[in-house]
Amino acid sequence: MPRPPSDARALLESLFRAGVAAVAPGPALTRALRDAIPPAQAPIVLALGKAAPAMLEAYVAWLGAHGLAPRGGLLVSPGDRG
Repeated sequence: MPRPPSDARALLESLFRAGVAAVAPGPALTRALRDAIPPAQAPIVLALGKAAPAMLEAYVAWLGAHGLAPRGGLLVSPGDRG
């Protein structure tokens, strides 16, 4: 187990990083699908929004773990504007 930070700033930064990691869209979907029943046939997937790429990647990995792959789909996400 990691050693706890010794000062308040380090503690707060650590808590912030843990909070952000906990709500990352890909891992959050992976956790949500943990007990889900896979579809009977390959699905058509629609993924929209900022979190769509990470969530689509997690969903495709979950499907693959069940011997499936999407038979088609659409991904719409705002690109990198930086």
